Amino acid sequence: VNRIVNLTDDGETINFDILSEEIKLNKKIAPPSTTAVAQNREETEKEMIMRLLEKNGWNKSKTARELNMTYQGLHKKLKRLGIEKKNNL
Repeated sequence: VNRIVNLTDDGETINFDILSEEIKLNKKIAPPSTTAVAQNREETEKEMIMRLLEKNGWNKSKTARELNMTYQGLHKKLKRLGIEKKNNL
């Protein structure tokens, strides 16, 4: 819309010929799927929790407090996201 407005003079009627081919053909750009959005949110959440756990030396109580959630809530989230401490042998 901004491009169309910028391409027309004040008071000029916007004609069909100024529209892009995409608009002329009525093609719609598909928004991201809800699955992709949920997956991206989950990955971001997992990264954030991992960083906090590492910062806190894997102290789950401290991490839960920083996330403003209960220890049990954090434990469930860790299980759901598949986060577990890797043992260094």
